[in-house]
Parts: sequence; C-alpha cells; structure tokens
Amino acid sequence: MANDLANEVARLLRAYTDEVEQDLNKVFDEVGREGVEMVTEASPVRYGKYKKGWKLKKEKNKRIIHNATDWRRTHLLEKGHALVNGGRSKAYPHIKKAEEFVKEQVVKRVEERLAKS
Repeated sequence: MANDLANEVARLLRAYTDEVEQDLNKVFDEVGREGVEMVTEASPVRYGKYKKGWKLKKEKNKRIIHNATDWRRTHLLEKGHALVNGGRSKAYPHIKKAEEFVKEQVVKRVEERLAKS
C-alpha cells in the first residue's frame, strides 16, 4: 500500500516536471525569437551580412542568440574599437538592449506560466 502511494506520487511529480519543462521551453523559444528580431532590427547595416546573421540556437534547456555570419564583429560594433589612424570608431550598442529585454521577459513569463500550473 505504502509502496503504491510512493509510486503514484513519483509518477505525478514526473508528469508535473515534464509539463513545467515544456512550458519553460516554449517561453525560451518565444522570447528567443523576439530577442533575435530585436537585435536584428537594431543591428547596424553596411552591406547587410551582419544584420542577416542573427540566429537562435536551441540547446536542451537554453537558447543562444548569436551571429552566425560575422560573430567576430559583435563586440567591435557593440563597444567601438581603436582605428589605425589613432581615433576610435563609434559604438553601436544593439546587443545590450535585446539582452536586457530577454532577461526581463523570461523572468516575467516564467513566473506567469508557473502561476498558472
């Protein structure tokens, strides 16, 4: 009897855990896509290759927004850099805004989803 109760509780906890994990992955996908759109819109355009390169990489329990084409330029454009003639290039802070938005939205939406379950 006690063994059946323990098995039933374990089964219910596994089902709840799976449901929560699915909800979290949906939130990560939604917010990740919005983050990609946001950073793409804010990216500087010269030839367009850098702007078109933003992708969402899916891993088990996380999503990574990255530039697949010109990843070497992200920090140079975000923060500016030294020029050959001794000056500095202008910074285009486009990643930080999207990062802050994504962090806020993930926390907000996860709390909403968990409150529903």
